[in-house]
Amino acid sequence: MSDAGQCFDKVNCSLVLVTFIAFFFLGLFFIQPVFVSAPVADCAVTSKVLRVHGDSMRPLFEPETEHTLLEGYYDCHPVLRGDVVVHQYASNLIPLVKSVRAVAGDTLMLTPAQSRTSVMSGKWNVIINDKILVNDSKAPYAISLAGYRMLSLYIKDYRGLIPRGSVLLLGEDPKGSIDGTRLGLTSVSDLIGKVKN
Repeated sequence: MSDAGQCFDKVNCSLVLVTFIAFFFLGLFFIQPVFVSAPVADCAVTSKVLRVHGDSMRPLFEPETEHTLLEGYYDCHPVLRGDVVVHQYASNLIPLVKSVRAVAGDTLMLTPAQSRTSVMSGKWNVIINDKILVNDSKAPYAISLAGYRMLSLYIKDYRGLIPRGSVLLLGEDPKGSIDGTRLGLTSVSDLIGKVKN
């Protein structure tokens, strides 16, 4: 074989090797695996009777009414925006019933609240994915300065994104209640289950 033929083969071999390495590393950085969630075989969801106390979820749930709690539901199902959940807050003996208003990956911002004619002094709208957040009665959340301070900590720490494994839980009261405006973001692992409507 001539020297020119060997050089041609070396060039081809080098090009093949460089191309392979480039595609391999590009694949690591740009091709994301797709995970399909499948039911968990050993997932045990238990139905229990739940009595709602307090009025922070009114009119969605009236005080002292009974509903079905699907305990363990989130051990095998994703949390979805709009779900009504039961959350065990550490220092509260009675679990809290709240609505999921934002999930991991959603953007979170706060802006001064405005009425139709002027800025509402000392109130802040919660903005999720560039839209003013409203409750189930379509009233915009207009939270206090204390609620602003609490949620601002998470906005700063997580650069305006709800982090993986966290959700924003709010009651139906647009001014806030014992919910994310006081407690901050909630870990999905602290959810007891889903309330069936």
